[in-house]
Amino acid sequence: MPRWARSASRAAGGYAAIGTVTNLAARLCAEAGAGQVLVDRKTLARIDDQAQVQPLGPLVLKGFAQPVPAFLVTGLAQGAASAPD
Repeated sequence: MPRWARSASRAAGGYAAIGTVTNLAARLCAEAGAGQVLVDRKTLARIDDQAQVQPLGPLVLKGFAQPVPAFLVTGLAQGAASAPD
């Protein structure tokens, strides 16, 4: 779960999310191509019945001692509700 830390810069809004979850999200975003969404195993477990995914294999990510298994979201699963407009 991300933690919140007071930022020294008022221009930054005063608070910033920190921690492993925030770092993992940033690293997966950096690895994703334009228009791609990458998720880890924990997120996949929560969306598995709602999304179609393609395993990418383990990614070596800065700040993580072990490679992180990653998955590319390729679409919605049959019968999954789409987000409201």
